[in-house]
Amino acid sequence: MPESILAAGHRFFNQLVQPWGNMLRCRRVPRTAQSPPAITAFSHLRLLNMKTLLDEQQLERGVSELAQRINDHYGSRPLTVVAVMTGSLILLADLIRRLNMPIRVGVVQASSYRGGTRSGELLVNAAMLINIRDREVLLIDDIFDTGRTLERLLEDMRQMGAQDVKSAVLLQKNRQHDVQVRPDFVAFEIPDEFVVGYGLDYEDMYRNLPYLGVLEQADLDRHHALHGPAIDR
Repeated sequence: MPESILAAGHRFFNQLVQPWGNMLRCRRVPRTAQSPPAITAFSHLRLLNMKTLLDEQQLERGVSELAQRINDHYGSRPLTVVAVMTGSLILLADLIRRLNMPIRVGVVQASSYRGGTRSGELLVNAAMLINIRDREVLLIDDIFDTGRTLERLLEDMRQMGAQDVKSAVLLQKNRQHDVQVRPDFVAFEIPDEFVVGYGLDYEDMYRNLPYLGVLEQADLDRHHALHGPAIDR
């Protein structure tokens, strides 16, 4: 009995793809103990197992409440928001999308850590700052620690001719501060611990953690075991 058209088609297809299937099977590399699955950048950060101080949901609620207080204060008046780089950039992005008034956005660079966990000399670079003369300005920063950064920048803003300057921070440490000035708007008060994540760093790392973690001595030891000894940038 002659072969059916359907059976002939199946036989032709198998003859056509069989060599390719053999080639692919030959090229498949089995997983061995010497070739573990790759560790992604984020799971690599998780290897530190640091304590979580504020999780993603808490941060989202805190920033939303912070934005509401700012909206209530300024109403529909135009506002110039100035973010302190680099730690407050994530806060800046999340905060301004919740503000209702017309806004302008600028940045200023200030740092007193440069890689370590102890604050040192404050360096300020306002080269990228937009014109703030005769403007209402809201200066936002990631953390109020010693207070010297905020005090210096508020005075700089006033000397540049800002009509009014207020401040908002994500975090305020529960500690003895070095200055009399205090932030006008605070999302969270936290213990006097060194924290990373949500924009805050240690040696320029961990800013991309979506939660806020406490960097304790065991975490520092693991960090240096993975990335080398402490550096001073």
